[in-house]
Amino acid sequence: MPRKKSKHLKQDQQSELKLTFAKNRQWIWRASIAILIIVCLVWLYTYTHSDKFLPIQHVKIIGQYTAVSKQTIEHTLEPYVSSGFFRTDIHAMQTKLMMIPWIADVDVKKIWPSTLVVELQQQQPIAQWGADGLMNMDGEVYKPQDSATIPENLPQFNAPTEDAKQVFEAYQRMNKMLAVLNLQVVGIDISNRISWRITLSNGIKVMLGRDAIWPRLKRLITVYPLVIGDKANKAISIDMRYPNGVAVKWRKRY
Repeated sequence: MPRKKSKHLKQDQQSELKLTFAKNRQWIWRASIAILIIVCLVWLYTYTHSDKFLPIQHVKIIGQYTAVSKQTIEHTLEPYVSSGFFRTDIHAMQTKLMMIPWIADVDVKKIWPSTLVVELQQQQPIAQWGADGLMNMDGEVYKPQDSATIPENLPQFNAPTEDAKQVFEAYQRMNKMLAVLNLQVVGIDISNRISWRITLSNGIKVMLGRDAIWPRLKRLITVYPLVIGDKANKAISIDMRYPNGVAVKWRKRY
């Protein structure tokens, strides 16, 4: 009897060893496959995100950008388009292009397999700000790198930069009010004492002072037909800072 038990014990041990070996071999096989898949994926990612894989071969620049040269745009894009399709950082490109003062908005798209489309929107200035700045349609002030790109015959605003939003809103409101006289504002000057002076489209300068500029502008609209009328070409300036009247400076020949 003891010999039979020993024999059965050895057979059980051998069966257990075979089962363990089979399990280990299966685990090693699965682990090897998993490692191979990971290595392949890493290689595939590294290759597809290299500069050699699908390099950018075509760059299309669309939109109106008369104040910015195409060479300037291409020079800005150059460091980015040398990368492969997947490595090209369109967000970095947009950020860099937006640093060009004349650029208002940028949209960059990748088109498979090797094309980049850059759509530009140029700033639309409504007035010149100071000697070398411009104000756009959102009331923001920007300074072109080349003053030669500043358009001519824009309204002229001279004021501290921190007052840009106030000037922008006042400009719009004043034009609406002056429309009844068929006039527009072509100049706004704010002195260090926060004293407002505007220039009308017929060349007449109007002193509004620091306080109550809106009641004074309303009064100007009321008295203008009576005081100026058809003699606008003979008037130099109108001072609205008097509480109960106005002062008109006429040309000497008048």
